[in-house]
Amino acid sequence: MMIKGFRNEISLAAEGASSSMQNIAKDDYLSIHISLPDVTEQNEIVNYLENKSARLKQLEEHANLAIELMQERRTALISTAVTGKIDVRDWGD
Repeated sequence: MMIKGFRNEISLAAEGASSSMQNIAKDDYLSIHISLPDVTEQNEIVNYLENKSARLKQLEEHANLAIELMQERRTALISTAVTGKIDVRDWGD
């Protein structure tokens, strides 16, 4: 995993008297090499995440509209029952 590899590199460059007092020099930190996908793959990843994010946003909007509609229907049902337009005396679970 990329994170573990990066952390290992930091641990190798860190110095100090105890594990709670470890320090790493700026130059050592800046000289750590990490693997990155090429720009084409980075763009593919960005596009994939943007598409997934847009789809999740659509689903969220759809869910919110459904919730709003159910709340309106619930309010209408309660109003109809309270005004006696429907008989709910024999209604059960």
